[in-house]
Amino acid sequence: MNRATLALAAGLAAAAFACASRVETPASRAFARPEDLLEGFDAAEPGADWRLGDRVLFSVDVDDRGASERWFILCELEEALDFTGLGGESFPVASSLELTYDTGEKRSFQSIPRYVRVNVFTRDGVRLGGAKVTVPELSLRNGFHGSTSRIVAIGKEVNEAAATQPGWKPGAAVESEVKNRFFDLITSLFGFLELFRQTPPLEAVRARLADVVVDAPSILNVLVHFGVSIDIRPDFRAVEPRASDVPSSAGALALPIEFDINEALAFRYRLVVVPPDPPLQVAAGVIAIEGEHPSDPSRRFTIRLLAARRGPALAPAADGTIAGPP
Repeated sequence: MNRATLALAAGLAAAAFACASRVETPASRAFARPEDLLEGFDAAEPGADWRLGDRVLFSVDVDDRGASERWFILCELEEALDFTGLGGESFPVASSLELTYDTGEKRSFQSIPRYVRVNVFTRDGVRLGGAKVTVPELSLRNGFHGSTSRIVAIGKEVNEAAATQPGWKPGAAVESEVKNRFFDLITSLFGFLELFRQTPPLEAVRARLADVVVDAPSILNVLVHFGVSIDIRPDFRAVEPRASDVPSSAGALALPIEFDINEALAFRYRLVVVPPDPPLQVAAGVIAIEGEHPSDPSRRFTIRLLAARRGPALAPAADGTIAGPP
């Protein structure tokens, strides 16, 4: 299994907001500055309906021992998928995921997909290409902030109860809620990855980021372990608030996540998130990803949200209803 495959399998594609070779020809520049793609932030709207044209712009910066690279990614919400039968009946086609816990317990996830248009640009404004991808709506709608903040709160409640009530242990209800919240977080990660897994111009970045931040196992290691096993380890005890200028309904949180390959640390990053209120739901509320090599901090990447805007409001029809996707 090569480095690019390892990176994808470990979830590194969550950081894959870019790629392909840079084009330096000044005459081919498509914009003079990133603001020409999208500028500014609209206020977050908790509970608001999604709109066609809700969009976000990210920058991607790679620093490989002082050598820098940069790209821009523009993601725009398009219509919900229409699954209407010949007889006029509708039937949803769902994205699905199954997760197996260490105990053998299995959880499944299904969601109606949404279309998101993803376009990739170099730092000089050259469009490298794009794709119209399908992502699970629930993954984007749930995001990471709610699950993270609730798990942190449960941890504090458990610690306080254990400190004040000798012999106290969390019951099945607490354990069940933690499992549910963790499952929600993993399914959000699954949906978030789909934005970039399905976008061909991003394929090369997975290999590039793997070279920069992944400490991949040797062939001998793979043979000894009879293959490759990957563990995702969010550190909820190390979650911390993060200052942010992005308008949101709650403060930003930074969640450290480590990825082990064959029981050895392969890479780490911090996921900085806010509630996924429109227009931030297009990126599941992610406002930054900060990744680095586990043993060489001079090899790192930073992904940052630069802008987020709402799509145009739909005009009501004569009967007072509003046409468009739900």
